[in-house]
Amino acid sequence: MNGRDLVRSVKAVASLGAAQGVRTVRAAWRRRRTDATGLPVRGAERARVPGPVVGAEPGPGGGVVRFSRSELRILVAVNGAVFWGWDGAEPEPSYALAGRCPEPDPRAVLEPDKDGGWRVVAERVTVVVSRYGAVEVRTPGGVTLRRDLPPRWWEPVGGGPARWMQRSEVGADARFFGLGGRSSGPRLPDGTYRLWNSDPGRAFAPGEDPLYITMPVQLVVSDGGTHLVFHDSSWDGTVTLREGEEGAGSGHDHAGTSELRMDGGPLRCWVMVGTPAGVLLALLSAAGYCVMTLLTRRWGRDGEGDATRTTAGAFAVTSLCLLPFALAEGLLPHTEEPGRLLLLLLYVAAVPTALAYGLYFAGAAVVRSATVSVIMLLEPVSAAVLAVVLLGEHLTAATLAGTLLMLGSVAGLAVGEARGARTAEDPVMAV
Repeated sequence: MNGRDLVRSVKAVASLGAAQGVRTVRAAWRRRRTDATGLPVRGAERARVPGPVVGAEPGPGGGVVRFSRSELRILVAVNGAVFWGWDGAEPEPSYALAGRCPEPDPRAVLEPDKDGGWRVVAERVTVVVSRYGAVEVRTPGGVTLRRDLPPRWWEPVGGGPARWMQRSEVGADARFFGLGGRSSGPRLPDGTYRLWNSDPGRAFAPGEDPLYITMPVQLVVSDGGTHLVFHDSSWDGTVTLREGEEGAGSGHDHAGTSELRMDGGPLRCWVMVGTPAGVLLALLSAAGYCVMTLLTRRWGRDGEGDATRTTAGAFAVTSLCLLPFALAEGLLPHTEEPGRLLLLLLYVAAVPTALAYGLYFAGAAVVRSATVSVIMLLEPVSAAVLAVVLLGEHLTAATLAGTLLMLGSVAGLAVGEARGARTAEDPVMAV
C-alpha cells in the first residue's frame, strides 16, 4: 500500500463509518499484496511525452498529426462520432463498436490552427490538437466540452508494454456518470475506481463500490453540452474523478478532472457529442408523429378530411413553427447557382413533400395506425437502396439483415390488412 492508497483509505474511514472503512483498508492491502506477488516486477522505465508537433498528413475524416516522439490519428465519422488513437492505434477491433467502423465524414478535413496546432471541423463537433498534443473537443459554437492533456507513457528499458496516463479536464459544472455496474446508481462521486476486474468478493449493499465490471466509459453532462467518452482498452487500470467547482461571484471556476491510468494497451478513445435538450426534442418529435398518425386515422374513419387537406394543414403548421427560425437565419438561401437551387426546391416541394405525404395520408386514413407506423419505417430502407444505386456505397451485413427484416414485417402487415378487408366485405366469412 502506497501513500495515496493510505490517504484514500483514511478518507473512507472518516466518511463511510468505521466498519466499512476497515473493510476498505483490508481490501486495498490485499489487492496490493496480490499484485506484488502475482505480477512481474517492473524494472527501470523511461518516461515519454508526445513532444512538439512536426507535421500532419490529412486523410478521410481527419488525418494523422505527427509529433517528435509520437503520432496521433483523428477520425470523424459520418454519424458524428470522433475517434483518436496514439502511436498507430486503430479504431478496429473495438469494444465500442457493435459492427464495423463507421465511414469517415468526407466534409471533415484536417487543417492548420493557430499557435502551430491542427483542427478538424465537422458538422456536430470540432476537434482541436495543440502544438504539444492536447486534444480539445468543442461544440460547433466553440464551447469546450473536454480537454485531454498530452498523455504520458512509461516504457520499460528492457522492452515490454508501456503503461500510460491520460489526464482530462471538463467544465466546472460537469458531472460524471457511467463506468459500468454500480451499487449506488450511475452518478459517480469523487474517488478512484478500479477498472474491469473489481469484484468485491463478498456481499454488498447500496453505496458500496466498486462492483463486478467497471468499464472506462463516461457520460459527462454539463450546461454547455453532453459527451460520451470510451477509452477503448481492456487492460487493468484505475480512473480518478474530481468534480469541478463553479466560482461564486467573481471567483474563478475550477475545472473537473479525470485521470486514467492503464497498465498497458493502446491509448485510444471514442467520443460522441450531444445535448440533453436534443434528446428531449427528439422525443417531442416522435410524440408529434404519433399524434399525427392517430389523428389522420381518426379523420379518415369518420370522413372528416381527405389526404390533400391533411397534407396542406400539416405543412402549414410546420411552416409557421419554422418561420421564426427562418427569419433569424434569412429567408433567401446563399448560393452561387440560384437556378439550380430553385429547381431542387421545386422538386423537394412537389415530389418528396406534396406527392409523397399526400399518398401517405391517404393510406393512413384507411389502414390501422400500427400498420402506418411500421410502413413509414421503409424510409430508411429506400434511403439505403438509393445510397447503393446512386452513390455507390456498400451494404454491411447488419444493414442488409435489418432491411430484410423490415421488408418482411411490411409484407406480413400487408397480407394481414388484405385478409381483414376481405373478411369485412364478406358477410358469410364474418359470421
